[in-house]
Amino acid sequence: MINRRLVFAVVLSVLAVFTMVYALLHYGLLHYTEELNVEGFKPVGGGVYCVDLVDRGGRTVGKVYVQLSSQDKVGDRAPLLVSIWCVKDVEVYSLRLILSGQRFPVKAFLEAPAYEVPKYTFRSTEDGLGVILEVEDLNSRGGDTLNFKFLISTTTEEKLKFKLDISLYRLNSFPLRVLKASMDAYLPLQTEARILCPKDGSPYVWTPIGSRSENFNWRCLECGYHWMKTYPEEVYRSWRTAFLDPEFVRDYTILYLREIEKLGLPDPLKLDWTVNRESVPPGKEAYKYLANDLTVKVEYRVGQQGNTVYELEVEDGDDVVWRGKLYQRKFNPAVNNIPSDVLYETYGGLGVFEKGVYIIATESNPIDLLEKSELSWKTLKEYTTLKGSKGDYISIVVSRGEFPTGGYSIKIRSVEKLEGEPTIIYLTVEFTDPGKGVVVTQAFTNPTALISLGNLPEGEYLVEVHVNRFILSYDKEGNPLYTWVGEEVWTRGFQVDP
Repeated sequence: MINRRLVFAVVLSVLAVFTMVYALLHYGLLHYTEELNVEGFKPVGGGVYCVDLVDRGGRTVGKVYVQLSSQDKVGDRAPLLVSIWCVKDVEVYSLRLILSGQRFPVKAFLEAPAYEVPKYTFRSTEDGLGVILEVEDLNSRGGDTLNFKFLISTTTEEKLKFKLDISLYRLNSFPLRVLKASMDAYLPLQTEARILCPKDGSPYVWTPIGSRSENFNWRCLECGYHWMKTYPEEVYRSWRTAFLDPEFVRDYTILYLREIEKLGLPDPLKLDWTVNRESVPPGKEAYKYLANDLTVKVEYRVGQQGNTVYELEVEDGDDVVWRGKLYQRKFNPAVNNIPSDVLYETYGGLGVFEKGVYIIATESNPIDLLEKSELSWKTLKEYTTLKGSKGDYISIVVSRGEFPTGGYSIKIRSVEKLEGEPTIIYLTVEFTDPGKGVVVTQAFTNPTALISLGNLPEGEYLVEVHVNRFILSYDKEGNPLYTWVGEEVWTRGFQVDP
């Protein structure tokens, strides 16, 4: 007869042993940890870097790939892909990844993974120079590839600091074998756009763009060092067209005003800045930086990829000390350049110019011909083109399109020429619509403006029409009230041949 007490004791003993083994495994007391051999990152082509994870037996148990593609930008950000692959009997358990700069912040944004990640945190580093991604309990199956995609936005660092700590499990092993690997590397970051001060490595460098000393006579705006050098055309072009982080633009502008314009402003690199994000229409970014008595406003459109125009305003106390635009490393001060050579038309463009921007190339100034009735608006439409020549007289037509009544107006506020590749013709325009109860004429209208530019040098051009729209109404005393509705941008590119 079986002794029930003995059987019960054996069962309890077996359960106790399994419970103890599980506890030891769970709390790591029966884990066997092996540090993997990690070789340095090696370029494998196409901007891809790879590192092998090798165990003590010389077997490659995993690979880590990093690819930074500056050619496949998403707006002003370059995609960075981190891929982790391991063999079938190994799975990834957890990882900790740090992406950061050495001296300047590197902004990184994580795209949501295509697969479910059980638990992860994504935050900024304590020094503010980068980001940290921590993932726990991945349990990625062997043979699969984990992909993490980031968008990197930076222009002030030459190299990206890449630090990865990763834990893997060897499946079907007893005791449980944990494989750990750590890698710490610096990967090239936008090296094609780097022109640095040869004395201290500062990125705050300047050359007098538009003069004979362009790309030859250089000055460091940070330390004042001066050097003579002509950089390769592709390097110089990349430097000019690179996207600039708004914080960099802030410091770059003040350093320029200190060193070149000789304004008595404090060193921006020694100030403790605070920042407020301004409310702007979709598609734009605006920041207001404050330190002591200084205020710097930076505003720009996103996604222009080399054509970014930064609108700037610098205040010292209650005084505006500089206002203008930074485009392809050239500072363009604001001027009251309300054009006088503009012709407005309300009815002549009916059935001719639809809503939009048109480039006109004629032999002489079309405004003179229209005012003398030697040219009609219908005939003017026949001179529209996207490719003119140096001998052509270039003009721009901005049309609001047709409306069933009057009361719709157009006003050109400024026209600026920003030298670059392409050269930007920057127009500021106001559209006004009649509000409820405003008396208007009962006739079809087509508010149109003709702006004459004259003969232009050969090259690529981009017309940017920045439209501010208002609604007109009147108060009880009959005074006009203009309510701002929003801003939109119209563009049109054209070319001038020899």
